[in-house]
Amino acid sequence: MVTGLHLSRACVAIIAFGVASLAACDDDPSGPDRTALTPSILNDSIIGRQEALRIVFNSRIDPRTGLDPENFVVTNLCSGLRVPGAVRIGTDSAGNRDTLIFSPSQTIPFLTPLSVRVQNILTTGGRALNAPFTINVRTETPPVSDISWEATDSPTQDPGSGIFYLDRERGFYSTRTGTIFRTIDGGESWEFRYKNDDFTAVRSIRAATADSLYISAAPKLGGTTVSATGLFRSIDGGLTFSPIFIQDPGDIRHTVMRKLAGRRPILLAFGNIGRLAVWRVDENAGTVTRFGPVGGIIIGNSGDLSPDASRAVAVGLTTSPTPGTFNGAALVSLDSGKTFTDVTGLPAGTRQLRGAGFIDNTTVLLLGDTSTVVRLNTTTGTSVRLGAAAGIPQRTVSADNVITTYHFTRAEFAPNNREIGFMIGYSIIDRPVGGDIKRGVILMTRDGGDTWVQQAVSGAGENGLGFPPLGESAGQGDLHVLASDFANVAGDEGFIAQRPGDVEVVTAACAFNTP
Repeated sequence: MVTGLHLSRACVAIIAFGVASLAACDDDPSGPDRTALTPSILNDSIIGRQEALRIVFNSRIDPRTGLDPENFVVTNLCSGLRVPGAVRIGTDSAGNRDTLIFSPSQTIPFLTPLSVRVQNILTTGGRALNAPFTINVRTETPPVSDISWEATDSPTQDPGSGIFYLDRERGFYSTRTGTIFRTIDGGESWEFRYKNDDFTAVRSIRAATADSLYISAAPKLGGTTVSATGLFRSIDGGLTFSPIFIQDPGDIRHTVMRKLAGRRPILLAFGNIGRLAVWRVDENAGTVTRFGPVGGIIIGNSGDLSPDASRAVAVGLTTSPTPGTFNGAALVSLDSGKTFTDVTGLPAGTRQLRGAGFIDNTTVLLLGDTSTVVRLNTTTGTSVRLGAAAGIPQRTVSADNVITTYHFTRAEFAPNNREIGFMIGYSIIDRPVGGDIKRGVILMTRDGGDTWVQQAVSGAGENGLGFPPLGESAGQGDLHVLASDFANVAGDEGFIAQRPGDVEVVTAACAFNTP
């Protein structure tokens, strides 16, 4: 007698005809059926937006059931609609089992939960699934998930050149074409204040009080040729402006202001008289002084004044041996912008510098073309370039030869928390067909400029990244950080956006699905 073996009566009867038939019997009729059709998913729980879904079976399947589109149903749980696509069968190299592969026919939005249901599948021998196979997955998170910025209403489509808030309600906005607007409700509405047809290249509106405003502009001086530049002041809230000084010829591209407690403001205007020059206006002393123009071939673009107004930097460009490119140039001042000396230790390959922003009273960021972000110690002259490891977006080339480059124009840190700061600029998407596309870029730091994270604008196209450039042309675009929880930007096409809090707003499921 055979011991240790439990057989059904049917198997005992079969054994009577020969031991060779034993293979037709189950070892244990109470155990699972090892020939049951069993599916499993090969994908992770988070999939690409056009990634194929793969369901593998432990057996070969009947192609008539496997290729029936009603047997592989993928549903977008945001819209409730079925995801269109095509199904095909893949077989493993040994020919023992099949995989059903569903390929969506269109790109699914980011953060979209999907329900997958596979049903009515038969093996080639006619065995069916015990029950429909169901599982949920979702599409990938977008590259930029912080949508804390909100686009606000704009009073114009002209390029924005300046934005400045006195507090969370009262602010001013200027356009390149010379129109001044005021808000008293935090940017929900804008009131027209000023327009002078004899002004062009109006830039960098700054406000010391609700009545005392400053702008730079190119006045026509009674003619049609604009070669002069000047700094202008209003003492009636932007209804009229009078010159503080006029320089002919000249070009002011950016103005910064510091107003210390109990003091009147100090302003630095960065630009050129053929070459880099810096004008210093001290309202306390009632003086206007000028540094430059410098010798050599250095063109000024911008600069910044330290929080305590003791130090300054001026940045721009100089010639490069590479055709079509310009090297960066920087000068530093240790006497509040009265005099400057060259920065000689910039990292190799530093391209044209377009802007600057002091982190604290000693350290400043120098910003420019092709992802240039340089951290400079104004005391020691030591500088280091920040790269991809610090979160600075870098040049990319896609498979179809689309080249994306990044250029930065402004940086500013919150006066109440120097760990929090923002950087703005623009990207150029160079396409072989269809021409270039230019988009705005906003970065944020929470550790004093060591690392940065890209920001999106809620409601903007291209998953929050499709907003206009911030400072593509000299003197256009602006950034003002009133506090760690209130910042504003201005850009091309009249674009204005605001970050009204310090709580990161992260994109949620279904955020990118159109209702």
